[in-house]
Amino acid sequence: MTTTDLAQRFQIPAKTLAGWACDGTGPRYARLGRHRRYRLADVRVWEHQRPEVEPVRVRRSLR
Repeated sequence: MTTTDLAQRFQIPAKTLAGWACDGTGPRYARLGRHRRYRLADVRVWEHQRPEVEPVRVRRSLR
């Protein structure tokens, strides 16, 4: 999977994945030149290892 594919799967910006890769907290990936590629099996393992987190609700201020 490309970074764009994975960002769409998680519904997050691609820059978040870049940060996770830098921190070593994201799914395992392989470097092909200057591109990161993710195996679906590694992504699924990473997803199952993460704790369940409730979505954050954003309050919109009423004007």
